[in-house]
Amino acid sequence: GPDGKWRFEIDDSASKLTGASHTQLGQTIEHKALFDAYPELRDLYVGSSSPHGGGHYMPKEPGRAPYIHVNSINERARRSILLHEIQHAIQDIEGFAVGGNSEAILRAAQVALTKAFNKGEKQLSGVAQAFSRLTPAQQNNIANRLYKRLVGETEARNVQLRQDMSPGE
Repeated sequence: GPDGKWRFEIDDSASKLTGASHTQLGQTIEHKALFDAYPELRDLYVGSSSPHGGGHYMPKEPGRAPYIHVNSINERARRSILLHEIQHAIQDIEGFAVGGNSEAILRAAQVALTKAFNKGEKQLSGVAQAFSRLTPAQQNNIANRLYKRLVGETEARNVQLRQDMSPGE
């Protein structure tokens, strides 16, 4: 991959949701190939907090186990989002380039540009001034485009795109 690490692909085409929610991943999805390669994922908690689309993976932090939240209105979208978030868990396990979210990118950009402006760094000061003149919608648009270009997000979206492909495809 772009981070210089080897990867292999796990066939997701036979994976099936069990219908269980707010439980461990091993009880949420049937996916023999995944659990053969990453048995530790069986115990990963999967929950949901909203019927609206989306999801996120939260890595382990002191005092908190890693978990996945998947929010969707139908089973097809739930499976797709779950596979996307599982890929982020694999990235965490393997030390691969990770995903993110546009809000975090926007906050990081604002902090970095403010520091550059305050330090008087000539090249970045101009960027900081230009960025500050953008509307919040324009800033969010830039952050969203940067989010979509993160290596980990591209990789996770590719999992979604190939979820129903056979190994021969």
